[in-house]
Amino acid sequence: MKSLFATLLVLGAALGYAQQYSSFSNVGTFSPDISISQVGNSYTVALANNATQTYAGDTYEVDYIIGFWVLSTQNITATNINPSGWSTNNNNAGSGGIAGWSIGYQDSRRIDQGESQVFTFSSFSTGGTKSFGLYVRFGEALNCPDKNGCGDHANEKKYIRGNPVPEPATVFALGLGASALLRRRLRNKN
Repeated sequence: MKSLFATLLVLGAALGYAQQYSSFSNVGTFSPDISISQVGNSYTVALANNATQTYAGDTYEVDYIIGFWVLSTQNITATNINPSGWSTNNNNAGSGGIAGWSIGYQDSRRIDQGESQVFTFSSFSTGGTKSFGLYVRFGEALNCPDKNGCGDHANEKKYIRGNPVPEPATVFALGLGASALLRRRLRNKN
């Protein structure tokens, strides 16, 4: 009986700490220092040297990344291929789905400044609005010279959700498409 109770207690604690869509704080757009590019079912996550991110109104150094997820407002069906040392971390509980990977913060295979990691799904399917989630460690707050009244999240690990800054080629393609639509609309008015 004691072993059953202990097992249930451990299972309950594990479920209490499981990440889900609502675990991630929305930052809107990741800083240009955090890039996520996709080719097919593979995502490359890179952290620039001297990387920063704005969170809760303050700008922090980003020391490293120890988790990456594709997030959706609907459930996700995915099969992950694990890079060395990284563990699969998928969950469809809560108000959406997450599919991705995490690693221990002391593991040398985490993504430090100036490094990148490729993550691949052998299969992936979702509907809904897609964004990305990261588990990052913030360093010092950069906009808090006196450290009073700001920088409350310095030296903390946080789950953040957002989208990368579009690459220049993507922005150019979107602009080209918008200008073609505008020309077509103007031509149809005449």
